Amino acid sequence: MNPTIHRLLTAFIPSLTLLSPALAQDQRGYYDAPWTRYEAEPELCSTTGTFLLPPSPYTQEPLQAEASNATAVELSAQGQSVSWVCDAPGRGLSIRFSLPDSEDGNGLTGLLSISVDDEEVDQVALSSYWAWQYSAKAHASIKYPDNEPSADKFARMRFDEVYVLLPTDINEGQTLTLTKADATDTPFTIDFVELEEVAAPLTINDIEADNKVTYSGDGSDLQSFINHHGGYTIFLPAGEYTTTRRLQISDDNTSLIGAGMWHTSIYFSASSENRSTYSQRGIETNASGVRVEGMTLNTVNRQRYYDNNSNYQVGKAFMGSWGTGSRIRDVRADHFECGAWIADYSGAATDGLEISYCRFRNNYADGVNLCSGVENSIVSHCSFRNNGDDDMAIWSSSTSKMSAHNTFSYCTAENNWRASSLAFYGGNDNHAHHILISDALEAGAHANGEFSGSGYGDEGCSMTDISIYRAGCTSGTAGTNGDFWGNANGALYLTGGYYYDLAGLRLEDIDIYDARCDGVMLTCNQRSITSLEMHRVKVYGAGRYGFNYVRSTKGDGRYSDLAATNCGNADFTSIPSAFSFIEVESSIALTPEDKPLPFNIRGHEVIVGDGLQHPVRVYNVEGRCVACTQQRRFTLPRGLYILVAEGYSPSKARISQ
Repeated sequence: MNPTIHRLLTAFIPSLTLLSPALAQDQRGYYDAPWTRYEAEPELCSTTGTFLLPPSPYTQEPLQAEASNATAVELSAQGQSVSWVCDAPGRGLSIRFSLPDSEDGNGLTGLLSISVDDEEVDQVALSSYWAWQYSAKAHASIKYPDNEPSADKFARMRFDEVYVLLPTDINEGQTLTLTKADATDTPFTIDFVELEEVAAPLTINDIEADNKVTYSGDGSDLQSFINHHGGYTIFLPAGEYTTTRRLQISDDNTSLIGAGMWHTSIYFSASSENRSTYSQRGIETNASGVRVEGMTLNTVNRQRYYDNNSNYQVGKAFMGSWGTGSRIRDVRADHFECGAWIADYSGAATDGLEISYCRFRNNYADGVNLCSGVENSIVSHCSFRNNGDDDMAIWSSSTSKMSAHNTFSYCTAENNWRASSLAFYGGNDNHAHHILISDALEAGAHANGEFSGSGYGDEGCSMTDISIYRAGCTSGTAGTNGDFWGNANGALYLTGGYYYDLAGLRLEDIDIYDARCDGVMLTCNQRSITSLEMHRVKVYGAGRYGFNYVRSTKGDGRYSDLAATNCGNADFTSIPSAFSFIEVESSIALTPEDKPLPFNIRGHEVIVGDGLQHPVRVYNVEGRCVACTQQRRFTLPRGLYILVAEGYSPSKARISQ
């Protein structure tokens, strides 16, 4: 169990039965992430600023539409502040914020003061340089975002993050305060902060390797150093290293190890707005046994493509095939075209790549895409946030090399602003399980046949044990509602596409909360949805339909234990005659409308109503199961929670004192 959660539960909830490592397998998302989050929401913080609340009716136009739970705090005048009492110690501070853009698209700057118990401990410069992407409002066959504002465009990616390693730890019980320190009229909008403990920087003596060497950075080009030490473990001590070119790793068994993501960073400084340098960023390899660990990657880049042309790709944080048995771990990557685009484009197969405990945030396209010919690879325990295309995707783009036997697991995806948080585009025996998705502006999870490639294999693919909060969009004018083209998206969106059938997909144990349009949407273009298996999928609130079988849906499948409640139009639409969707025997007893779990709150105490026969599981705002109890009375620290018990629909609880 996450040690921070363990300390919280031990201190605040002595009556609860703590989760064993085995029960941790039931949790969804990056449940063992090292940080504690503090939301800028009413009753969860103190502020002299202004709360920006969810727009009603919902629209994408207000800034807070891209905030967590569509709620944030605006600090508009010098001296305005927002504060939280810390529930756990930490020194590493992540701040999700927004500043307005400048008229020329280069961004504005501001100064934020960080205080602990009313004593300033640091200041941080904020900038909207990397934020604010724009796309045409009018319909177009292809629309990519750029950083050039215009009256005929709508804005996305209005938030960014800044990471601050504080001089000392903030201790449990101390008050963390962020204050607008400059005298400008530029408003600062704070979405949330995350605080985590940070270990001391590693030294080369902490690295276990036979052949290891330290890169000092003194007058030696990093790429040249890598070239001269192929097959070595190259250690980058704490510090920032700037390079003007993409790093190529050509030799097998080469490792690039930093002192930790809070201590070692590589900054790619070549301009993405210059024809001669636009692609010079990221780490690329087709070699095997390559390791990259313990660092932050950032870049001067602030766009998806050079000249908004998809032929001029400005560079992923990680690209190439990565051969056999490579590993990417404990890395943070911001402001690239993509976090990682792994593909066999040169005959160097991808087999057994592991990506774990990484953070792919604030990138202009995909988080991680396992593309052409990737096999037996795992992406687990990763954080995806504020990316401008699919956070987690498997695309079998080659007609000859199918992406197969890959897995996304225990990952959290938040605030995706284009496409979806989880997507399958063809492939064979690929799986996503124990995933948490929240606040996606378009689809939460998506599978289709709309992109060219090899299609789906005969072993099938699956999405299981997934929670989706506040995802999807209604149709309308792009930038106000809808996706980039103004189309409606379901929180879970399945499409038989133009190129091949959506075939052999299995969906199990999926919970959808507060979908903005349909909870589950099925539709077909020229092809069909075939051999679909959908079991134990439940929708708790939808703006339109719980399950929408659009009239064009065709093909076949089987289902059991589907349920929906609190849907704006209807729980289910009728199944079209061209779609042979057959109910099979239920594996568990469900009713379409489970009754809410009865409880009251008195201070920090939660009192559950009589008649409870099953344990109550307590999930925090990040979707982590923090406790499980049979007790009818128990206490929780301040925060937002979801209480779940068998036979009852999930209930939201707010502890505000």
